[in-house]
Amino acid sequence: MAIAFVHVPHPHIANRKKAGRPRPPTSTSGSTAKVALALTTIVGTMWCAYAFAVLALVALPSALGQGTAAGRCFLA
Repeated sequence: MAIAFVHVPHPHIANRKKAGRPRPPTSTSGSTAKVALALTTIVGTMWCAYAFAVLALVALPSALGQGTAAGRCFLA
């Protein structure tokens, strides 16, 4: 005996399709919010921005001390 399956989509799906995907606010009040909005627009998430900042800070002393490319700090 076959069981008939009837798919009933959740009502929120239709509402989300009408509204579209969430967008960041176009106006921000503080300078920190403006920087965060610019960073997340460029790199995607603040966690990605933090990772880039940590990578830059780790490589900076080597680049300043040797006067060469920062890639050498990972080979030493």
